[in-house]
Amino acid sequence: MRKWVCLKKLQVPKDRLARRLNFISRRFDKHAAYWQFVVWLRQLSMIILTNVTSNCIAIGVVSIITLLGFLWLHYKVRPFVYNFQNLVEQYLLLSGIIIILSGTIYCVVEVWVNE
Repeated sequence: MRKWVCLKKLQVPKDRLARRLNFISRRFDKHAAYWQFVVWLRQLSMIILTNVTSNCIAIGVVSIITLLGFLWLHYKVRPFVYNFQNLVEQYLLLSGIIIILSGTIYCVVEVWVNE
């Protein structure tokens, strides 16, 4: 019987495996070691939101609320080791909120003008 290649036992030393997974496991501070799952949840929620509806105003409003929730969560947890990393992430989330707010305002004005 042929064994599946992907099901074979991994023959990598633990220190080498730790170096390979360093980007995922050591990227955040010890109190938030699994923060990458929160980042993936944020990205997945935005993907699902854009696939559920095509109304740009609804997408904008729900996206802003979602990003504000994740910004609040980031502010409370502060997952990165260094303070400047947390500030950069906060500013990136804020800039995303501002861009989506601008697009939502544009959609509202466009709907209002076309009526």
